[in-house]
Amino acid sequence: MKSDIIKINTPFSAASRECSILDVSEDKIDPEKIKDTPYVRIILISDKETSILVMSVDMGIFIQSEIDTIYGVIENQCGIPRSHILLCSTHIHSAIDVEPRAFGKLIADTAALLQDELVQVEHISVRQCVLANGLMFNRKYDFPNRDLGSACIMFNDDCEIVDNTFDVTRQMEKYLNGLGTDLSFAGIHGKVLIDKECDQRLHLVTFESGDGRVISAFCRFNAHPVVTSRAKVGNFTSSDFPGVMSKRLKQAIGCPVLPLNGAFGNTRALNHEYSFKEAKRIGEALADSVLKGKNISHGADPIVIRHTTAYLPLKDILHGSRKDIEKRLADTEEQLDASNGPVEKKTLMEKKDTMTFFKDFTKWFRIDKNAVETDFRYCDLGPIRFFTISGEPLVELASAIEDTSGALVIGNCGHDILYLPTPEEAAKGGYEPSCCIIADKGLDMIVDIARELSK
Repeated sequence: MKSDIIKINTPFSAASRECSILDVSEDKIDPEKIKDTPYVRIILISDKETSILVMSVDMGIFIQSEIDTIYGVIENQCGIPRSHILLCSTHIHSAIDVEPRAFGKLIADTAALLQDELVQVEHISVRQCVLANGLMFNRKYDFPNRDLGSACIMFNDDCEIVDNTFDVTRQMEKYLNGLGTDLSFAGIHGKVLIDKECDQRLHLVTFESGDGRVISAFCRFNAHPVVTSRAKVGNFTSSDFPGVMSKRLKQAIGCPVLPLNGAFGNTRALNHEYSFKEAKRIGEALADSVLKGKNISHGADPIVIRHTTAYLPLKDILHGSRKDIEKRLADTEEQLDASNGPVEKKTLMEKKDTMTFFKDFTKWFRIDKNAVETDFRYCDLGPIRFFTISGEPLVELASAIEDTSGALVIGNCGHDILYLPTPEEAAKGGYEPSCCIIADKGLDMIVDIARELSK
């Protein structure tokens, strides 16, 4: 496997800033609809010969063409190549859309300013905590019928498996009030499994000067930010609880803190309601928890990043032209109308959902020979290692990557290639596996790539 190796030698320096993205919005925004300012937070790390940019933006996703434009502007203006740029979105569901060229220029202009603000890094410290049970959870629906197994369920009430009448919020309120987790929909009965497998860890990484001042920082968390989802609270702009967490951490340590989302594909905060007040409660709880975590300080060793571009094979039902997929979709809909029994109906529904989702969002991706292009990076910072993915990793896939490479996963780095389960989770079905476009072979490839890049 061919990979680029980027090395930042010691001594190296860092600097950080945060910039509002309101002025580079693609659409005009009503000021009264802005609940809190969305930011892009930027860290520049340089040893004078080589520079890397690490960024986190309060947005939902980027698509391939947007990333190409943004990275192109940065490279042309700053000379920083694509492989040296890590642009992550927090995946909030109340975000604005940015105009890619203007956004790229904002980053490039800020990177130029950061060149004059670089401070030598003497230590990289990692503060880790494990959240109390119940703050984050991985929710599945457990069917007693073994042929159906368990299924991941989407977090927004307007997008559920089998039928759209299943009200997740009502059921979660029932759980929170101690009324049990028995559920029934579409004639199928089962139970919600709370806290099945979930990454409850938070990691706060700080770059520190010789006098102990924090120069730059980022915090890895693991959750779908849907507490201020527009489907729930209305057409407002908000950075949800990741923005609250970042703001509180900045107040505590004195510099911008990048929120980086990790294993979030099927994990969410256990919110008592959908509201800005609840986002504030959760964000502050996350920040306060990690600030009390165990601290491990480490000398500033050279930073090594291994980058590769790979082509992950698509599911068989997504092969061919758009016309081929539309024909396959029509045939599946006919079979669905004639189907009997929950097992057959569930299988056909998920097959239909996969093709519909792919057909509607083909422009998000770069497809070549029935495979989707994506970037991966293995980042060795000395006391901690990360593996970046262009997509929404489920916790089981992130666990497999960590087991094989020793690296923590960062999701939505670059463009979004949708949900990424393990083949075993994909076989169980449900919303997230239905919206996965990658074949089992491609999902296994991701773990193999992490292993190879870690060597």
